[in-house]
Amino acid sequence: EGVEDEAIYELKGIVVHSGQFSFGHYYSFAKDPISGKWLKLDDDQVSEFDLADLESECFGGIQTTVNKWTNCVYKTEKTASAYMLFYQRQDLVIATPKKGPVTPGKDADVPVERVAALHLGDRGEDRHPAKGSEAEAAAGVDEILDTNEQMLRRSVLFDDGFSHFVLDYILSIHSVRGSLTPAEFSVALSVFHRSVLHSESHPRMVPNAENSLPDWSTTLTHLLSSSPQHCAALISMAIRPEGGPDDLPSALEGGVISCPVEDVRTCFCTLLCTAIRTLGARAGEVPEALEVLSELTDALVRAVPAASHAWRHMANFGTVFEAVAMQGPGAQDMLRGKDVVGLLIHLYLGPKSPGIPKLVKLATMGSTSWQASGRSDPDFDAILRTISLLLRGDPPLPRISEVMITNGSRQVAVRLCESDPMGGYGVDSEPLLLEMCRRSEPKLLQDAATNLVSQLDKSANEPPGRVRQSQCAQVVVRILAADANDPSWGNQHRWGGCVLPDQVEAIREQVVGQWLEWMRASSGKEASSRDGGQDRFRPTVRNLITAKRHAQTLVLAGADPCAARLLEECVEQWEWLSRYLVESLRRSPPAPPASKRPVDAMQVLSTMALSLTCARTQHLPSELLLASPDAAFACVKGVYRPEPAASQAPDTMAAPPLYSRTLDASTSFTLGKLILGGGSPIPGGEKQVWILSQTNGSGPGVVLATTVQCPAFPDKFPSAAAEWRLVPEAMRTVPIERLVSASLETAHLTFLAQWGEDQGYTRSRGVDYAE
Repeated sequence: EGVEDEAIYELKGIVVHSGQFSFGHYYSFAKDPISGKWLKLDDDQVSEFDLADLESECFGGIQTTVNKWTNCVYKTEKTASAYMLFYQRQDLVIATPKKGPVTPGKDADVPVERVAALHLGDRGEDRHPAKGSEAEAAAGVDEILDTNEQMLRRSVLFDDGFSHFVLDYILSIHSVRGSLTPAEFSVALSVFHRSVLHSESHPRMVPNAENSLPDWSTTLTHLLSSSPQHCAALISMAIRPEGGPDDLPSALEGGVISCPVEDVRTCFCTLLCTAIRTLGARAGEVPEALEVLSELTDALVRAVPAASHAWRHMANFGTVFEAVAMQGPGAQDMLRGKDVVGLLIHLYLGPKSPGIPKLVKLATMGSTSWQASGRSDPDFDAILRTISLLLRGDPPLPRISEVMITNGSRQVAVRLCESDPMGGYGVDSEPLLLEMCRRSEPKLLQDAATNLVSQLDKSANEPPGRVRQSQCAQVVVRILAADANDPSWGNQHRWGGCVLPDQVEAIREQVVGQWLEWMRASSGKEASSRDGGQDRFRPTVRNLITAKRHAQTLVLAGADPCAARLLEECVEQWEWLSRYLVESLRRSPPAPPASKRPVDAMQVLSTMALSLTCARTQHLPSELLLASPDAAFACVKGVYRPEPAASQAPDTMAAPPLYSRTLDASTSFTLGKLILGGGSPIPGGEKQVWILSQTNGSGPGVVLATTVQCPAFPDKFPSAAAEWRLVPEAMRTVPIERLVSASLETAHLTFLAQWGEDQGYTRSRGVDYAE
């Protein structure tokens, strides 16, 4: 009868739960009835709360954060969400009839009971609810039920028991049938991605020494290796955007780049690379194999900006690119056609990249601290190998890539000389520094060689500096061994101003002259020509560390015929170094000056090599650097340090282990020497092998690689020229006596010794000679 009413409720309090389904913490927000201010009540802490922050504090969802130190962007699920809401009903606003206001007790048309009923919320026939309120209430109930169902589903999905059940179910199907259908493998992938990887520390994600049950990583690796169709399914799943209201990235970006947990990134990246290799090797069984790799490349290209933000994870991102590039000429042509060469050079240079409008803008990457590997973050090893592999053979490139090489060669060369001279070197690729110098003006190669030679003389007390010096020596040797008849030099038609064949010889001779000049200048003042000028190149002040470094480089260069010919022409200028090493390392009396007869360069180099061999028998170095271009040894390579017990070993053939490197809390690598035939009645019948092994947790060690057996020698670390053999996975538990006699594949491993300048050089007669 002309009276309309509406019940109004005001929010007065919120209970928030922060945590997960099984545990967490409760706190509240409440409105002060006196001051009207909102307060946060968290245990004994009370503080004012701005209601403008209500959505970010209580609505849950996905949050995006940027680490101000690393500049990395992370998308994570909020742990805090409203759990219970408290409302207070306000007095009803009573709409009055047309004749005037309604006053209880005065207006006979509206009795007092009616007004009281309105205030008390009586829902009698006089109450007129708003239209659609019942439908809205029903929709609200459905939404609550849907939310509860989703919570229950997620609680089951993230329960370890559920993923254990699915893994055991998949294994039982495979054991009975021998294979999985696409639908069954899709279920396994979905559970692995949404449950196992997102749990961060799943007990059966990777092999665990404390758990003998099958794990997800090994199981999926076996399934992928046996079916290229499964590989295509994994790649398609990885590049498919997650979507949803929060616009989550694809599994590729989340699992390879954005994920902050290293074990999760490594596991997912390993499976993805396994799928790429299997699909490339068995592409004939999947007609759309190259198309799948092309779509994967497009996804990687789109993820480059995210990789620049999460630059600490660059190693995983580059490994996927390298895996695609290793799948033969077809995949390499596909990568070149998508301007991947120019894009990766742009990524490597970062803000210093020459500006090309079509390329994406990148974040500032890297830190000021050098790693033990000899370079600063990020780890561009795989990226550099991919670029070098795509440039091999000087193939035609799209315009953007050619412009990037033309305009960015000097920037790339400067950065490589300063941080990673051997960057890009792999089983099938040369150091990227040489690839860039081939395509630029001759002055760039000259400047790079001068920079590298000067690095050999710098005083390096820290492992990163010594590692860079070892890499500089290897590149200098490659420049000296450059063949002017190599067609990769002087492709004038493609690259304007590049190094021509006749300029290669002049640059090599210039490098030798600069090298000899540095040796004389850094070692001290020249001696007077009191011996008739025969010893004029011999310095009076010497440094044993520098002498050994130059000697190792000379011996390494002498193994190449082209470089040996250059050194032979000026042997009188560096022959003094051999005599100095004989005096310092082999305890021989001072050698007489060289006579006027011609000096045999090969004999001098042999004497140097023997002196360095004697140095290996006298004391342990500060560390050993394991260098390998093989991607299979990506986790193995690095710095190895002597075991505490080994540092006290006598000057005899000590038992292993001697050196070790810890990868994480459960994985370590050990380098040791084993003597075979110790009880042989024949003098000198003992043989020795060096063994590289891996240990997981408390389990037994497995052999990864061994050297070729040779006569036993009391050396304290393997020679840089030692021949290594790769032990296949199926034979890693075979006794070592059988391994050394088996026919094994060659392993590309090199151990370089590094001595600290702050440590004394122990002589056999107990005399400490400070280097």
